[in-house]
Amino acid sequence: MIGADPDGDGLANGLEYALGTDPLVPSQLDWRLRFLEGEVEVAFKLAGRRPEIVSFIKRTDQVSPARWTRLPVTLTGAGPGGYEVTARAPRQEPLGLFRLGVEWLNP
Repeated sequence: MIGADPDGDGLANGLEYALGTDPLVPSQLDWRLRFLEGEVEVAFKLAGRRPEIVSFIKRTDQVSPARWTRLPVTLTGAGPGGYEVTARAPRQEPLGLFRLGVEWLNP
């Protein structure tokens, strides 16, 4: 099941598939946050590219009710090192929350 989390690491099977991790072994997201001149950059590492999946990054500046905005992303890297999904947004206070999402092109 796509939404199941048999290893209890907080990453559902569907996300583990997109990240290229094993859904039966606890994993952590490989991500980074950089502060640039007037911008903030967030990036997530993917073990491999899955052509049937679109990865995206969303941002919100409030927790309740959360109003997530999908950010434009770039996909870089190739080969055994995997790929990186990167998004930049204007730097603001509060910084807000970011999250990685995936969706299937043909569910």
